[in-house]
Amino acid sequence: MLYAHVINQVSDVIGLSKKVTRSGYYFANDRENGRRIAEPVPPPADTGELLSPLFAMVNSGAFLHVNKADNECNFCDFKSICSSEKKLVDDINWMENLDVPVMKHVQDWMRSEEANDG
Repeated sequence: MLYAHVINQVSDVIGLSKKVTRSGYYFANDRENGRRIAEPVPPPADTGELLSPLFAMVNSGAFLHVNKADNECNFCDFKSICSSEKKLVDDINWMENLDVPVMKHVQDWMRSEEANDG
């Protein structure tokens, strides 16, 4: 979705009238067999709102590799790079009661993920 916004801004600058209206992802791995997903491009303000907890976490110095299920790294092409760092939500629940600024951002991000799973 970020690429769609960038392309639309560049199109405005160079005078193209066409806009990206859908953005998606192509799963090139064996597990998904080339499955494609595409969604309408949300307005920039909605995109910013969706990403703001993630940006706040990174700004606070945290970038947590949290998976919804234990087997998510089994199929990733990059598992040799970072799978040893993965955490499940249950692995970080103890952090909820810590009185550190980053925890508010982590909790906001986790709530936004739950809302998106809907």
